[in-house]
Amino acid sequence: MAPSRKRPGRTGADKVRSAEPLTWLPGSNIDYLVSNGRLEWVTPDPEFSKSLLEKAKRHIFSAALIAETDDSDLAISNAYDAARKALTAIIADQGLRPTLRGGHTVILELLRPQFPDSREVFLGFDWLRIKRHGAEYPDPTQTPVSEADLQDALNIAKDVVSLAERYLDQYGESE
Repeated sequence: MAPSRKRPGRTGADKVRSAEPLTWLPGSNIDYLVSNGRLEWVTPDPEFSKSLLEKAKRHIFSAALIAETDDSDLAISNAYDAARKALTAIIADQGLRPTLRGGHTVILELLRPQFPDSREVFLGFDWLRIKRHGAEYPDPTQTPVSEADLQDALNIAKDVVSLAERYLDQYGESE
């Protein structure tokens, strides 16, 4: 599950984030995504990453409550927002942020190669992204969100949050 990048070395007692930039492995698409305006560099902020992850967890809770009502579109949007914020917590920890031009798909482009063992998680996120888009921008030819879709959406959001938690536990502020 380890991402395909290296962190600068640190001692176990060092709780302060290194001023050294992350070292990306050869073949990384970071420079391409930044130079094309789809991502931008930001200062890594462990507290911000943690807050995004906490918001993601709250969104899952809200999505589960809303799923019990007849507002399936809002429930799937909340589940998607949970997953998106969890993945954004990872890239924020890496000192990156999606731009308006990059949108939500750039998150997938950046993280899929870093987590080759988490293919199913990213397939689920992409399915959830498409389902949420259909709920936000309805098409009469598309089937509405079903109860099964909502359960799948909640499970996917939980899987994505779990991936982000494992990442931040391994590479975040406590390293």
